[in-house]
Amino acid sequence: MSAHQDYIEIAGHKWFTTIHRTMSFWHQCLSAYGQYHHAKDFGVNAGLIQLAIISDGINTDLFHYKENEYIYNKAVLKALNSKGKVKALHDRYKRFAKELIDSLNRCNKKLNESNLRDFMRKYRLFCAGLHLTTTIGRQGADLLSEELRKLGADDSEIPKIISSITYPLHHTPLFNSQLDLLKIAMDIQKKKIKQKQADSRLNGWLDKHGPIPINFCGNPWNFEDAENQLKYALKKDCAKEIKSFGIIHKDKLKNAKNTLKTLNNPRVTLLSYILSEGTYLNEYRKNVFSRVSLEFRPMFKKIAGMSGSEDWRDCFYLKPEEFIDIIKGKKISLNNIKHERKIAGLVMGKDGELELLSQGDVQMVMDYLNEMHGRSGSAPRISESYVRGFAASRGIITGKAKIILNTNDFGKLEAGDILITTMTSVDFIPVMEKVAAFVTNEGGITCHASIVSREMNKPCVIGTKIATKIFKDGDLVEVDADKGIVRKIK
Repeated sequence: MSAHQDYIEIAGHKWFTTIHRTMSFWHQCLSAYGQYHHAKDFGVNAGLIQLAIISDGINTDLFHYKENEYIYNKAVLKALNSKGKVKALHDRYKRFAKELIDSLNRCNKKLNESNLRDFMRKYRLFCAGLHLTTTIGRQGADLLSEELRKLGADDSEIPKIISSITYPLHHTPLFNSQLDLLKIAMDIQKKKIKQKQADSRLNGWLDKHGPIPINFCGNPWNFEDAENQLKYALKKDCAKEIKSFGIIHKDKLKNAKNTLKTLNNPRVTLLSYILSEGTYLNEYRKNVFSRVSLEFRPMFKKIAGMSGSEDWRDCFYLKPEEFIDIIKGKKISLNNIKHERKIAGLVMGKDGELELLSQGDVQMVMDYLNEMHGRSGSAPRISESYVRGFAASRGIITGKAKIILNTNDFGKLEAGDILITTMTSVDFIPVMEKVAAFVTNEGGITCHASIVSREMNKPCVIGTKIATKIFKDGDLVEVDADKGIVRKIK
């Protein structure tokens, strides 16, 4: 394989890597099927085809091929070419989420084949909304940039304008969790509540916000996590912080409204609305999956137990139909399956059914990923001193770079560091408050880092593609999120 090749050839297509996420083999079986077959349920008349490699049951790398992605992207934009269609999409997310949660509740009350099949149908349907919001962010931002250029906007100003006019009306679950925590801390500072009352309110806070960092496979916040976040909040003037958040939010909404009024362009107004709604829906569906991923664990524990395992996470290695086999009494060895699927691959076949990749193809993809990420020793660190990306949230700041590739790296972060990663997700939430800025390889205006940075009012540059390869831990870097440039100072 060429050291410069940025794709892998399998099943007659050139596959380009898109994201790495912590998602299970079980989830990806349902997700790949859903994103191909159920896009139409979200109003999109084209299915997305994915190739996935999953290691250790939960570490997933996704690939798309460009011909299909082009057709899918075009269909998404067509599905959202009016305000009415965007509102209809919003309603679909809400309806499908409720149906998914209701079906899971029925499973938890009575685990049988009918209820389990219904839950997995609803799960794979809701999965069709996963990549949809990502496409809205990337394709919508490109179209909006084109329209702004037509109006005479300079390229250097376009990210600032887009960041402003797409600021979402509604707060994300993360922001609301931090706001609620500040309110508890404020009452402690004002001596309105004592320790026993504070503990009670923290437990209520956990009931409401505890699932946020789960995503698909993570752990919910526990009481110790809540206490640590509260201690960090108590270092601030919480009343002042709450007031400041409110003022900043109102100012950003006012600025968005005034900018759109000045531009006075219906196309720009529609695209900004699409992106704003896409931003909200992106975080909304994450919160739904986090909550569902917590609530299905008792059911997974039962199913694992039926196969002689005490670890509910072993179910992550199963195909959806193997869940059905187990509750019907078929003897399945989870230990054998874990061994067989330590590294597994799947792709949507020509007949619309999922196919497992051969071990030869799986190994070829793993060799490609190892080379691409520099794990094979054949891909040295790129000798550049800066990267360019999209300025998602403005500001200029200097700090020490910390390369964060997964949650195991969180311990490296100190207050004031620059967080550099492939992409943030909800499991990054505990550390995002203390860093000075965010820099990502991936992402569009609706991505997690973009949303959180604007709510936290922190500099953020997204979509740099190679920031994690350019910088190393301890580099002194300047994040110029006014211009979308991150450079090494020393």
